[in-house]
Amino acid sequence: MIVQVFSESDRNSPLIAMDIFRNMGIPAGEKKFLIMYGDSRGSRRLRANHLTPLSREGFGGEDNSLDYYGIHRMIDALTAYTFYGDGRGKAVALGKGTAHECDMGIWCDGIPVRRMIATDDPEPYLRKGIYLNAWKSPRNPRLEASKFRKARKIFLYHWAKKVAAVFKQGRKAVENALEDEDSVNKMHNPITKGYGSPGAHAAVADSFPSRLNEGAWVHVFRPEKVKGRSPVVFLFPGYSANHPNEFAHLIEHVVSRGMAVVFSPYAILPVADDSATVTEKHKTIYAGMIDAVKRYAPYLDTSRIGFFGQSFGAGAVPGIAYRCLTDNGWGKKGAFIFLAAPWYTYGITSKQYASFPKHVKLIVQIYDDDRTNDHQIAVDVFNSMNIPSSEKDFAILYSDSIDGFTMSANHFVPYGNNNLNGQENLLDYYGVFKLTDALADYAFNGDKSAKEVALAGGGDAQQFMGNWSYDTPVRPMEVTDEPQARYSQLRYLFAWDNPINPRR
Repeated sequence: MIVQVFSESDRNSPLIAMDIFRNMGIPAGEKKFLIMYGDSRGSRRLRANHLTPLSREGFGGEDNSLDYYGIHRMIDALTAYTFYGDGRGKAVALGKGTAHECDMGIWCDGIPVRRMIATDDPEPYLRKGIYLNAWKSPRNPRLEASKFRKARKIFLYHWAKKVAAVFKQGRKAVENALEDEDSVNKMHNPITKGYGSPGAHAAVADSFPSRLNEGAWVHVFRPEKVKGRSPVVFLFPGYSANHPNEFAHLIEHVVSRGMAVVFSPYAILPVADDSATVTEKHKTIYAGMIDAVKRYAPYLDTSRIGFFGQSFGAGAVPGIAYRCLTDNGWGKKGAFIFLAAPWYTYGITSKQYASFPKHVKLIVQIYDDDRTNDHQIAVDVFNSMNIPSSEKDFAILYSDSIDGFTMSANHFVPYGNNNLNGQENLLDYYGVFKLTDALADYAFNGDKSAKEVALAGGGDAQQFMGNWSYDTPVRPMEVTDEPQARYSQLRYLFAWDNPINPRR
């Protein structure tokens, strides 16, 4: 048996892999734990992350020496030993002794690529960090059996107590967590009035088959008991959240405030790794929007529109929004755009960016611990979209922690608790809900107090992110009109210089 982890991955805690390795009842000489490391030489980068095993045909994958030496060779050797008793295969796959280094090839100048560690005792080699799927998660059933946690109920109880302590939620939060395990990942919204607080409307949900995405459905959510037509927000999802359930908390909130939401999904496969494929997915999104507007015309007011996009969806917004605003004549009475951690933007030219309708209100938001999309993409969109500086802001959310509880400002902030990587906490309520509410009110109604929350260029009303216990403030949002990408593009899965970026 081989268990392998990747040093740069922020998805699955390596403690999960270590638990499997230690508890699988296979003799020590018949199993090995491998730790693969990334390396760089000049401008060339080898990434040892969650997507390393994928080929270049896979979304985010590559074919390089990490695959050839660290995966392909090990599989060949392991199968040779397993099926044919080949001693040389065993020596390569499982080695000799308790720990050794594995050759990973060389760079073009003859310098060795950083070697992979093979060991029987992985713990000293595993880095500490924040992972999307942490070991100490209520979704991990192994907490019951491992030496880290003896009893799941004890874990849930103490975790819920911590949640109650850091958010002042009291005994009820503990009781809810014990009854519903998912609730420990869902923080109560502390905003009771104003922007960010829940509205008065329940949601009416409808759906119909997508015209260009076989087997998928376009979803329309509208506020109940509203006379006439409602402003409509088009929600463009990220690549790993292509179902409205993934954004249920955001959709419910937007609809509660009196706005309709149209959710038009696109096909995940084939992967978006060239211009033609990306363009087809954008066409699918647009077709679903158009069909929804036609079907539900009595309920949707396209003279007041908003676009909310996350990741791949955010990359689709500028081109589609430009088309809707100029060709379709939508948004005459108000329009806004909210882009969260955008991916590469297709379907819009520099000339169109320069002639973007000036009445649109814009927020571009990034997350400091995002390792997926290069922040330079967001900076480029913000600077290129020729909207008056007074009508747009660039916002940065930061991770924060207290007493061992962390809210992670990663790529998945806008996702809800129904997504494997999502959480619902103050980053959502103050960083997303509050700004969306205020941006819509300013765009549709011209409310000056709303502008002080959505597009103030800073200030307490805009930057405040709530309090921990004892009135300790959460790290505030940063807001600027002159954004810069602070980190090297080597940090990201989708770097600015990626050949599939049409704006590079």
